[in-house]
Amino acid sequence: MLRRAVAAFLLAIFVALPASAQSPWRYKWEKGQVFTYKTQHVTSVVETLEKSKVEIGSRLTLSKRWVVTDVDAQGNATLEMSLVAMRNEQTRPNGEKLLFDSENVPNSTPALQGMAKFIGKPLHSVKLNPLGQAIEAKEDVKAKFDAEPPFVVVVPDSAVPQEGQSWSRPFAIADPAGGDEKIQFVQKFVCVKNGDGKATLQLTNELKSDVKMPADRILLLQRETTGEATFDIERGITLSVQLAADRKVENHQGAGTSYRYMSTFAEELVPNADPKIVPAGN
Repeated sequence: MLRRAVAAFLLAIFVALPASAQSPWRYKWEKGQVFTYKTQHVTSVVETLEKSKVEIGSRLTLSKRWVVTDVDAQGNATLEMSLVAMRNEQTRPNGEKLLFDSENVPNSTPALQGMAKFIGKPLHSVKLNPLGQAIEAKEDVKAKFDAEPPFVVVVPDSAVPQEGQSWSRPFAIADPAGGDEKIQFVQKFVCVKNGDGKATLQLTNELKSDVKMPADRILLLQRETTGEATFDIERGITLSVQLAADRKVENHQGAGTSYRYMSTFAEELVPNADPKIVPAGN
């Protein structure tokens, strides 16, 4: 009798658990879905040399549109990405300001007006599995999304993370200094909150390769970011991401020199555009 009571009690607990806590996290794609994200990426570089200090900066604002063009029986989805709008502000070392604004091309800096050709048409096509990993694309696009997954979050293959649990994925990039070996990184995730069908995740991108030369090291600083993401477990999509970096390399061009890279990255799903189904051919 006691054994039956315990079994019934455990079964009741299991049945009472919300579906999001029982099932592994997955991206949930539907053919025709459209996801629009607003992105802002701000960077600043301060380079101190022997007799001078050089400062440059940029502010890039994008509206990105992802369309699910196909979904196979395994839940893998083919998506196309296009830019709906872009504003790119740059500050050169001499203080000169450059601007491209897709909503005001004629008044943009002439040298940047050619960027208008990238607006409003598919730029990338990629096939993603339900974990959020790129599994098929053109070689250069695949390499880009292996390092920077399209929706940033890659969910674990089997485990259902609870608060405090972590997982990671390795990735590699071509050596920006031109070396033959790949530069190794690891992306780490920690579930810091799991409730109401959403998860808050802490993200860290760490360099694993041993890069000894300071001049080579500065080429990798932009990859070493930390931050937070929100993943909608029930709907199966990343809602928002905030990443930041503040890294400094000393003596990169001799004693007393330094190179400091700072950046903030924020991306958020536009609520009114998520998700909607568009008729085939539109």
